[in-house]
Amino acid sequence: MSKVRDRGIVLRSPKGSRAANPFTGQVFFLKEILSWRVLLCLHITSLLAAAIISPGIIRLWVFWNIKFPNRVVTYILAKGFRVTYDRIYLLCFALALLPFGWKVLRNRRALSWVGVEKKPGWSFLGKFFVMGVVLDLILIIAQMFYFPFTFTPWSPGLLRLILWCGISACMIAFLEEWFFRACLLGSLWRSCGERGALLVSALIFAYSHFKIPRSLDIPVTEVTWSSGFLAMYWHLMGIFRNFELIPFAILVVLGVVLSQLVLLYRSLLPAVGFHAGIVWALMVYKKCVDVEMLPHPFLGTWRLMDAPATLCVLLGTSWVLRAYRRRDVLL
Repeated sequence: MSKVRDRGIVLRSPKGSRAANPFTGQVFFLKEILSWRVLLCLHITSLLAAAIISPGIIRLWVFWNIKFPNRVVTYILAKGFRVTYDRIYLLCFALALLPFGWKVLRNRRALSWVGVEKKPGWSFLGKFFVMGVVLDLILIIAQMFYFPFTFTPWSPGLLRLILWCGISACMIAFLEEWFFRACLLGSLWRSCGERGALLVSALIFAYSHFKIPRSLDIPVTEVTWSSGFLAMYWHLMGIFRNFELIPFAILVVLGVVLSQLVLLYRSLLPAVGFHAGIVWALMVYKKCVDVEMLPHPFLGTWRLMDAPATLCVLLGTSWVLRAYRRRDVLL
């Protein structure tokens, strides 16, 4: 193992690694501050906090919607307890990481790596957002060639829906990239090396998307104080109930692609943009296009995340990024 010293703390990079450790010197990547054990403790603590808080919040929203009906609360309640618990968990986890994030914001070298300090860094966000949308469009157009479809009629409400999907997609992408790429990938790098960190972080990324099964969702009117702990259990064990091989493989390869973007550009912004573009296009496709189709052996369904075609496109993207990074290292 080769050693790299940074501000009096010894960091280790994998032996024989041709590229320097990209996480060296970043405050929120230091093992002494955020190891994988710390992240695991924060994860479990956030799940417990969401289990305790979410039933009370659901009851408060139901009471508020009865007394003062409005579209926002009605929309939130329509999502069900399953989605509400997941959003509260993400909020708790983000708040738990806030103290470490503050240390990042005070560190110019860390900001430079994240892509905030340099002006060109923000251009990555838009460019890779478009790339994520284009990747989805390729698959969407392929489905439209094979199956009849209708568009939702244009209205001002549709525009607001599209904008809201964009905001939601960016928030989801930023939170997930902050955890899986900024924190988890950096922590695993020192214990697993580059390839191990890429694979393990991608597996955890895929596992985290198999949460509470839809069939076990609890209606908001039937939520009790113990419902949060049931949601927590299925949040952890849901993969054993609703596991699907193709979606799992797609999420693993997507996790690898996002990690490759981070390592290639030394910035979170390309991964955030690419992730947000994929999520936004999927959300808009679901809301604005009605496709009359049966499951296709290669194109899947309107979800796209169950299509072997999606897996092939992501594998090709990963291969291109790997070749590009190898050329960059050799040069």
